[in-house]
Amino acid sequence: MNNSEKFIPEVERRLHRLFSASKEGYQIPDDERHRLTGFIHAGVFMGIATNKEMQNLMEAVHFSIFGKTITERKESQHISWDANDINYDQYERPTFERVVSE
Repeated sequence: MNNSEKFIPEVERRLHRLFSASKEGYQIPDDERHRLTGFIHAGVFMGIATNKEMQNLMEAVHFSIFGKTITERKESQHISWDANDINYDQYERPTFERVVSE
């Protein structure tokens, strides 16, 4: 078994685990994402895979779990929140001056 035959399935397994956890609502630790990114970069550096192959694999695994591309998912998750709509006037006075009405 050559390096590519071991590397590609391992990347796929790690991507599947990461995307599955995300779909289930778990917050993925930054170090876990960075570890996977580093692993992929190492494989590309060693010539085991190309960036394009890794991008295609990531898209394929993502689509198999979420049923949409990474771009489609990002667009559907976009939260439009306008901070200008919030009135912060009540916080202009110091806390000790704010009295709760009964």
